[in-house]
Amino acid sequence: MNAKKLIFASSFSLFLAFAAQGQVYQKVENKSGPVLGYSATSGVKVLTVAGMKFKDLNRNGKLDRYEDWRLTPEQRAKDLASKLSVDQIAGLMLYSRHQALPAPAFGFMAGTYQGKNYQEGLVSPWALTDQQREFLDKDGVRHVLLTAVKDSETAARWNNELQSFVEGIGWGIPANNISPAIWSGGRFGISFIGHYDSIVTTDRFRDGTTLVSYRYDFWGESRVDYGHG
Repeated sequence: MNAKKLIFASSFSLFLAFAAQGQVYQKVENKSGPVLGYSATSGVKVLTVAGMKFKDLNRNGKLDRYEDWRLTPEQRAKDLASKLSVDQIAGLMLYSRHQALPAPAFGFMAGTYQGKNYQEGLVSPWALTDQQREFLDKDGVRHVLLTAVKDSETAARWNNELQSFVEGIGWGIPANNISPAIWSGGRFGISFIGHYDSIVTTDRFRDGTTLVSYRYDFWGESRVDYGHG
């Protein structure tokens, strides 16, 4: 098999794998603007205005100011805030309880998958639990505390499942994943971060999302820092 056929076969196999997992993402390029990414399963469409592409996050068929990347973050945030109810704003100020991937059947971080525990449900370890779907959709929570993870691949693919889900509900507001253990001397470490980042950025071009964690460096600094993904 020559190199071109090998590359095609590998790419096609990767596409099939992501399609089977519900993780198929679309990339949209703007000649004079940002590269946009969105989930093919979220229901979000792309609008074309003056030859430029924008994500229709609330799926109303028109370009709202908060969806317009040409505006400043302050202008976009002000427009979005004006559309939200008090309950929705309150949800954005809350954090989830601690989350484990996959969720155990019992205990503090227990969760279910379509009413079954992880062992019974025959789901991938990065699937969203029933409880996660509820606090994201019903309560409007967008800050998720991630404290126990099977491995870096599970964390990355769960993140993309998470972003796909919230992109398809309400105003399409992305989620922030917060971990108190992502630093070089902590539970996950530098190799974890590198693998996590490679999967997330390969699977999907995300915009507007943030990984919040302890600063990861070789001196064990434990102050909170922000790593934009």
